Amino acid sequence: MPRPIFFAACSIISCLALLTSAAFDMSRPDNVAMYWGQKSKSSVPLAELCKNPNVNIVPIGFVSNYFPDNSSMKFNMADNCDAEHFACQALEPDIESCQQQGKIMLISLGGGDQPTPWQFADKGQAEAFAKLLYNSFLGGNDPKVTRPFGKAVLDGIDIDLENGQSDHFDEMIAAVQAAAKSNGDQKKYWVTGAPQCARPEPHLETALKTVSFDALFVQFYNNDCGLDSHADMSRFNFAAWHDLMQSSGVNKATKLYIGAPANSSEGSHYVDSPVLQKYIEATWANYSSAFGGVMLWDAYGAKGRCPVYV
Repeated sequence: MPRPIFFAACSIISCLALLTSAAFDMSRPDNVAMYWGQKSKSSVPLAELCKNPNVNIVPIGFVSNYFPDNSSMKFNMADNCDAEHFACQALEPDIESCQQQGKIMLISLGGGDQPTPWQFADKGQAEAFAKLLYNSFLGGNDPKVTRPFGKAVLDGIDIDLENGQSDHFDEMIAAVQAAAKSNGDQKKYWVTGAPQCARPEPHLETALKTVSFDALFVQFYNNDCGLDSHADMSRFNFAAWHDLMQSSGVNKATKLYIGAPANSSEGSHYVDSPVLQKYIEATWANYSSAFGGVMLWDAYGAKGRCPVYV
């Protein structure tokens, strides 16, 4: 298992880079996940982001709500495309190019701009949404469903609820897997989450104990349990997350990431790269089997600090 050695160019977190870059491998401790889609299309084109060999995972956000009354969803991607009308097909070649370069591309659910709380009332609503999600972004081919990214098939689902609750999300994920099986789709679909570091988690607590996550991008910012510019780790609660997944998680092999703002304007508890490196080294030393790498919010913030790396 490689030691996750990170170094900083420009001495800032957003220029985080790996000494050894490689295609995505969930078993590694040095993956970098970087969110994309919520800032202007002129900031960081997706194709340009994927040229960075140090970025392994790109969650695209967001599907911000599901409306069961008419089985529809709210899709928001700033001005990167006409997401309101699901007209983002121009991104199809960029997504496929990213995948050809070894990145995994995820559709992220939730985000910070959820107009109403996300809540499945029952299993039926969760399963109905799963079919819509599978046919819209994954391997489905229902001709009645518009595919926002055209023929591009994303690699999985990221759950980043910032409003609402995650009841029945396990049934939603199971229904996605069932839809794939019935469609003869043998592709591996990854399941990740982006919980806030607070315990208990205000929106994802149920899912954390019922969904088999491959990875969690824990947001160690905007909360008292976040990163500290003096590397005071007394409030840094990675241990609590490790203990939670070992005691109550469905998948004991869930990889845990240190989530951090890529720029001081992207959230509180921003730290520069030398400080983040201390957190990385301490976490890897104590939790080498669980540590998966770093998540950065977001690509725009990273470019603003060190454009040569994004």
